[in-house]
Amino acid sequence: MALSGKTCGAVTGGLMALGLKYGYTALEGRDETYAIAQAFMHRFEVQHGSLVCKDLVGFDLINPENRELAQQSGVFERVCPALVRDAVGIVQDLLAKKP
Repeated sequence: MALSGKTCGAVTGGLMALGLKYGYTALEGRDETYAIAQAFMHRFEVQHGSLVCKDLVGFDLINPENRELAQQSGVFERVCPALVRDAVGIVQDLLAKKP
């Protein structure tokens, strides 16, 4: 997010989608929401080895020179769409299994 190299934007998007569906406004829904969010993060991390952008793309994007190298390498076209696709797939699966 915002070139920080921290949490992958695909992960953040998946969590936002789950939050829209299962987010809570009262404390009694909190544990269930956290459980589904943790299940999503666990599955993504098992599939890709990390939740962290710079680990997933192999570049620390906060550095302008590294961003240029990442762009030249094609990582944004090669890696990022697959991460988004997989995050969406995990969310869809979790939504299908839970009422």
